[in-house]
Amino acid sequence: MSKGKAISRPYEQTAQQRAELDALRRMLVLSEGTFSLSVAICNSPALRDHIVKHIAGEVQGIEVVRIPEDAQDILETVRSQIPNAQARAVFVVDMEKALAEDKRNRVLQNLNVSREQWQATYRCPVVFWLPEYVISLLTTQARDLWSWVSHQFEFVSEQATPLA
Repeated sequence: MSKGKAISRPYEQTAQQRAELDALRRMLVLSEGTFSLSVAICNSPALRDHIVKHIAGEVQGIEVVRIPEDAQDILETVRSQIPNAQARAVFVVDMEKALAEDKRNRVLQNLNVSREQWQATYRCPVVFWLPEYVISLLTTQARDLWSWVSHQFEFVSEQATPLA
């Protein structure tokens, strides 16, 4: 491998990450005051937390909800943490913790049938921060909810894989 390729590869990833971050910022501004459902794909919890903290520091009113392992209804968990629904945006993180093999079907079914309730509850962008493997679960087992996803952002790099 040439030295030029070794240098340009990380730069390409950095440029792509920056472009995704800019697109996420634009979506938050353009969707302010109206419901939208987005997915931010990020395999690294450390990278995800860094990006979420960075954006929440830039944009006032972003509510971050961490889903506990024992959650069975994602919407009810979010509602319990943000009861007044006055957020500028809602970031839902750690959803994968509630998708253990023994209760995955129930959680995904609850999520699938709740799409209209998300819109009725929140007049702001809702962003699910998920690792890549959860996307395939949503697209196959929560199709109705997935059909409402209007934006998808990818914060995935070679250094941020499930194996790493």
